[in-house]
This record gives sequence, structure tokens and C-alpha cells, in this order.
Amino acid sequence: MPPSSVKKLGVQIKIPSNATVEDGAGDGIMIMASNPECTILLGKVGDMSEDYDRTIASIEKGHAGGKPKSWGKKDKTANGWTITYTATSDIDKKDKFGVNMRVKVDGNDFDCSRVTDTAEAATCVEQACASLKKL
Repeated sequence: MPPSSVKKLGVQIKIPSNATVEDGAGDGIMIMASNPECTILLGKVGDMSEDYDRTIASIEKGHAGGKPKSWGKKDKTANGWTITYTATSDIDKKDKFGVNMRVKVDGNDFDCSRVTDTAEAATCVEQACASLKKL
């Protein structure tokens, strides 16, 4: 995946070459690609020092569209965290694949996340989020 500049947030992220970057709510953006399917929500967040446990609790309660049936990763890193999981959708009862990452870049905390329909799309989100760096 080639790097793409997100000037609004002052970062660079590796995304599929056919992806588009669109303004989202507030400081956020949405990155969308169709082949491979890869949709990412990216935005600045406040201090994340106490948010890890709250994020896990929120996911466990099903606030991301369904309660997890298995966890992939619950990894704290030097500059944030990576959480991945599989959940059963409350709506269509199908498996969903969640990625929730926090990354500190140049003193700013970013949320990079998405709940996807396929494991492949979740892998794309995780790889893109892991590539986040200063522009």
C-alpha cells in the first residue's frame, strides 16, 4: 500500500492506491477503498492515558455493533494500543471484525479504527493504522 498524505491531520498513512480520503465529523476523516475493501476512520483524540480500559469495556458491552466472541489482540504499545476482535453483529447476526488502534504521532493522539465485514478488510485497517506517521 502506498503512503498517502492527510494534510488536515498532519499525518501520512499507507492505504490502497484506489482509496479516497474524505472529511468526517470534527477533526476526523474517512478513508475508503473498494478493492481491496478497506474503510478506516481516523481522527485526533484527547489524552489516551486512561482510555484503554474504557475502550475494552465499551467493546465488551457491544457498543461497536456486537459483543466480542473472541479477541485477536489487546496489545499496549509504547505509543498507544492495538485491539482486534471478532464479534457477532446485533443486526444481521453475522461475524464482524473490529480494529481499534490508538497511535501517538508528533505529540498528538489518534484513533484509527473500523468494524468490518471481513477478516481481510480488518487486516487492511490494522496495517494502514500501524503505518501512521508524521507528514
